[in-house]
Amino acid sequence: MFSNKKVIRFFSQTIAALLGIAIGVALGWLAIRGAEWAAVKESLRSVSLATLMLALLIALLSSWIRAMRWRFTWASASVSTFRLFQVENAALGINNISPIRMWDEMASLGMLVIRDKLPATTVVATIVMTRAQDLVFTLCFVGLAILIAPELTEFARPLAFMSVFVFITLIVVLNWGKVVRRIPLLKRLPGVTSFGEAIDTLWAKKRRLAFTFCLTATYWLILGPAAFFIGRGMGIELSVFQFTLIALGSIFFATATPSLPGAVGSFEFAAVSLLSLWDVPKETAIGFAVLLHLILFLPPVFIAIIVLPREGIASISAWKQRARNLQKVKSSDLE
Repeated sequence: MFSNKKVIRFFSQTIAALLGIAIGVALGWLAIRGAEWAAVKESLRSVSLATLMLALLIALLSSWIRAMRWRFTWASASVSTFRLFQVENAALGINNISPIRMWDEMASLGMLVIRDKLPATTVVATIVMTRAQDLVFTLCFVGLAILIAPELTEFARPLAFMSVFVFITLIVVLNWGKVVRRIPLLKRLPGVTSFGEAIDTLWAKKRRLAFTFCLTATYWLILGPAAFFIGRGMGIELSVFQFTLIALGSIFFATATPSLPGAVGSFEFAAVSLLSLWDVPKETAIGFAVLLHLILFLPPVFIAIIVLPREGIASISAWKQRARNLQKVKSSDLE
């Protein structure tokens, strides 16, 4: 017999997957509607293999710097940048092929807690801190772009509302220790107090956080040249700043919107829509969006294929067993 929790979880995940498929298909159709496929094919052929390899190397460099950022976020832990590079990309790879985007943080947590024996609360705290930095930098960069580029004025109001919501959430999370101390009832929940202490420990390292935020800015901004080389190879005459905005905006929209696995459809819609602001032909924009999408999303999938079997996650049953083991570890670690 299935428990009520399992039934509810099954239906909620099914609904989320179907919603993502519907939205992804709809956005993908909007992105390619009315395109001349012969012209799209020609735009894809216009980019040399050397250009694509250069863009791929830049994307991998960005991923390595992101792993460095995560490494320096730890207040004290003997975990290497290479290990975090493997874990982060393997987790992203799982997310990219999953119909439900919920495996990224869970996979990272599972690998680091079970195999590396790291405290669950500390792992979660570092993940929260890095995600917070990603949100802050992305919103700040897009806000700056709106001030500089008049074509983006129409996005000012939605960004303002989103920024208010995000910053209120960040203030609560980053001050979680104080929140718990003021609301004694929260202390009764398992893991809440220790998570707040872990956040406070990270937040107290102001210089370290400033350095990791610089790494956050670096790894995001490096994606601009990757998009720039692909775009210039297709004859798109935009600046590095504009290509950086297109890359960041497309990633942000694709990861924030329910969609098909790998953000298929939503990423292309965002990239094509942004390129249309500068009158880039739709066929060229579609070709650019597809190539940039492949450069950014495929490497983590290949890394996951290599890394996950060594982690003991070579099958669904093995993954379920790891989830059960993780729950046991978290119960003993968080209480």
